[in-house]
Amino acid sequence: CCIWRKKNAELHPKNTIPTVKYGGGNIMLCGCFSAKGPGRLIRHDNDSKHIARPMKEWLRKKHFKVLEWPSQSPDLNPIENLWRELKVHVTQRQPQNITALEEICMEEWAKIPATVCENLLKAYRKCLTSIIANKGYWDELLLVTKY
Repeated sequence: CCIWRKKNAELHPKNTIPTVKYGGGNIMLCGCFSAKGPGRLIRHDNDSKHIARPMKEWLRKKHFKVLEWPSQSPDLNPIENLWRELKVHVTQRQPQNITALEEICMEEWAKIPATVCENLLKAYRKCLTSIIANKGYWDELLLVTKY
């Protein structure tokens, strides 16, 4: 690849391509899924507006049931299994910069089959039933469900 640029301009940001070194670089994503497959995946900045009162009110008006999540509890959210799966597939493709990382995440998320999501939700009921039967204690093996 040949690039023509003005003298002494080789390090100007517009003339460089950022790369990810030593596993560095990450992005925050927000996604959802149902038994019918993955929903939208968006890049998300972890801003407090995502948990602010207006957001909670919007969710209530749209009749979304939001589960209360006690602090310092094991994360029983079934989407954690999809995040792990996404990470495996993204890592295999070895993104070279943040832009490529975002693009690959979007592509791999869209490839998740509906059957994976459906099976994950079926297994979730069994997991919760077991936790209730164990009076709140959980077995990590229950959370890592093969689908």
